[in-house]
Amino acid sequence: MFDYLILTEKKSAFDNFVAALGGETGTVNGHTYQLTHAQGHLLEFLDPVDQVAPNLKDKYESWELKDLPWNLQDLTWRKKAKNGSAQKMIKKIANESRQAQAIVIATDNDPSGEGELLAWEIINAINWRGPVYREYHDDESKKGIQKALRNLRDISSQKKDGDYIKAVLRQRWDFASMQATRVSTTLARSEGYRVKVINQGRLKSVMLAFTFDQLQRIKHYQKKPYYEVKFKDNNGHVYARKVRKEDEELSQPPLTKVSGL
Repeated sequence: MFDYLILTEKKSAFDNFVAALGGETGTVNGHTYQLTHAQGHLLEFLDPVDQVAPNLKDKYESWELKDLPWNLQDLTWRKKAKNGSAQKMIKKIANESRQAQAIVIATDNDPSGEGELLAWEIINAINWRGPVYREYHDDESKKGIQKALRNLRDISSQKKDGDYIKAVLRQRWDFASMQATRVSTTLARSEGYRVKVINQGRLKSVMLAFTFDQLQRIKHYQKKPYYEVKFKDNNGHVYARKVRKEDEELSQPPLTKVSGL
């Protein structure tokens, strides 16, 4: 038995921790430890059709607009190992955890919470029920790692781990946004375009939305006067420029700025 199973994000990080602590096993701050590592995300969501009740499978297989959008409450959000290699790695970590008193998350410390999510996916997959601690290293230098391990934070309550909650919400949003791929592909085909799949991502979807909004502004442009110089004499005569109707028709609408660009 040992006190801590220290889980790093990838093999390169594992090697840096080995160098900083003096071995794959040993003692740190009076606690025995063993190091292990993942290899990025080891799990991924099941396909939508495999996350819903049997009576909803046809709807979630469909690319027709009448079956979109999804009701996200229909999804179980279940995950599976990405491949055979990931499955073996999860099994190895599960076996190592049986000798541990606690797991220490030592994945990358980034603002998105991605490292937190990556670790909790594994912890959930192995059905770990013991204490979970988090170390926050600024870099993977010997000094940085040793300092981080002296300041562990108890995050055993997953629902109170803000970094995890932030990351899992973003991950679910990314998964749900695959609907945009189905919509854009279906609409393009309905217009006669011969396309396979028009993949949408977070950035691409936003760019398309900005482009669409700009085109709509141009399409529905209405000329509106803002100010014009005129002169009125003492007799009430108004002097102003004359604009021929054909000149107005030839004039081009000015570019408009789209908020956010």
